[in-house]
Amino acid sequence: MFEDFKEIIDTGIKNSISRDAKLIIVGRISYAVERAELTLKEAEELENMLGGRSQWQDAYELAIAGATESDKYQLAS
Repeated sequence: MFEDFKEIIDTGIKNSISRDAKLIIVGRISYAVERAELTLKEAEELENMLGGRSQWQDAYELAIAGATESDKYQLAS
């Protein structure tokens, strides 16, 4: 599974993959981790190939929890 993702990412990078496409791949990576098809270390390596989580952390948090960490902090105060 890791090699499949790596090939997809390499091809995407060569073809100037969009941020939206990266987010979809990150979702697929997360799903593969949940299914134990990838380890956390492999998932982190794949995310780093896409530019690192910092590029889409807010979008990822919104998709998972409906708010970013900073939103949650503001709502709690």
